[in-house]
Amino acid sequence: MMLTLILTGVSYMTVVKDMRKADKGTAFPYAFWPWGAKLAVRNGLTAFGAAMVVAVMWQRIVGTVMMSTFIATLVMFSLAFLFTVYTSLVAIVAMVNAQKAGRAE
Repeated sequence: MMLTLILTGVSYMTVVKDMRKADKGTAFPYAFWPWGAKLAVRNGLTAFGAAMVVAVMWQRIVGTVMMSTFIATLVMFSLAFLFTVYTSLVAIVAMVNAQKAGRAE
């Protein structure tokens, strides 16, 4: 969950800077607090919920599996990678949609 909170903040700052450059100085219509913080918490809770669902289903269907440290590292790396991709995509899409909505107002 902390990974998604941090990554949402980084994505917010990066996308705001890129939008400002692309729009020749136009600021993003929403500040990080509270808009970006709400997005970060939502992404964190969604990632946490998804991880819990996968863990419960894995335990129910497969049960306990013994694996080496290397395989466990690969599993954790793949989960962190998926959460990173999800967080970045959701944050960028939400910000682009908010930018379009901010222009229409």
